[in-house]
Amino acid sequence: MYDDEPSGIFRGWLVLAGLFVTMAVTSGLGFYAQGVVLDALVAEQGFSVSMAGAGTGIFFATSGIAGYYAGSLLTKYDARLVMTIGSLVGATGLALLGQVRNEIQMVIVMVIFGIGFALTSLVPGSTIVTRWFVRKRAIALSIASSGLSLG
Repeated sequence: MYDDEPSGIFRGWLVLAGLFVTMAVTSGLGFYAQGVVLDALVAEQGFSVSMAGAGTGIFFATSGIAGYYAGSLLTKYDARLVMTIGSLVGATGLALLGQVRNEIQMVIVMVIFGIGFALTSLVPGSTIVTRWFVRKRAIALSIASSGLSLG
């Protein structure tokens, strides 16, 4: 078989499978685990419920603002690079989250985690899907977005 012959499966489906998993992991840790994080900060670190809740607000605000810049980065740089950097930033934020001892540290860590989340979740995922899929784009976008619910 020659290198230029198709192997029988469109590589975009493999990329989509990876995006599905990425969306599940980033959403599971970003959106759906916030309640667990809040409980731990209140119970183990003695934060007030309002301060712990503010951390979630900071995370969402940061990820929303950073999502705008993620789109700009995706026009200038390869999506794999943006998502790799986002994964490293998000993993750093997640690792530091267990070390938070005061409110200032929590704010800093939530900003870091929010930036990482923005660089690995919906904006880059949708961009990658639209680059790979012309036909069946709506189906591909819905499959990738379904990973959000799985998280």
